[in-house]
Amino acid sequence: MTNTAAHPGPLDPTADCAPDEPYFPLVGRDPDAPAAIRHWCDTRRARLVKDLIARKQPSDERMAEIHDDLRRCTEAETIADAMVRWRRGHKDEPAPLPARENYSGVVHDEALTSETDRRKQVASAVQSLREAAYYISTAQELLGASGELAPGEREMLEGALDAVNFVAGAHEPKRPTFAPAQAGEMAGA
Repeated sequence: MTNTAAHPGPLDPTADCAPDEPYFPLVGRDPDAPAAIRHWCDTRRARLVKDLIARKQPSDERMAEIHDDLRRCTEAETIADAMVRWRRGHKDEPAPLPARENYSGVVHDEALTSETDRRKQVASAVQSLREAAYYISTAQELLGASGELAPGEREMLEGALDAVNFVAGAHEPKRPTFAPAQAGEMAGA
């Protein structure tokens, strides 16, 4: 999605700007804007790669930040392309560009990327549900130990705990089973 004044994109940084934070907008009518954006993307990616090499095994949190930065770069390049089309008078959406190699040399297509993003969202939701179950269980124990649970509240909390665990279990990623037929297929039979 291309950033516009009427429709800011999902990675629009101005939404997170502090009230006194300086920023410099680039607009489509500026003939130097696409090159400046592409230079920013190249510089950002080079810094991310350097950071990855220096850390060797970055934390999951840092990997999520790197993933977000790479998405920001891709979005910025999309905006640079849209600026070029806008200056030429072609405001319609272009045909999708072929998938590009990432730094590992693997080519990801959009369908694979969106499926990966969907799986990450589901995994995050399941994790949140599991944490909610933990907090419900902890609250139940603390209230029970202090004698604060009114009649019926323990059953209500147990029902909530069962419901949360049921929904989490229904959406938890399942590992494929290893069946003998699959073993023959893998061996080239």
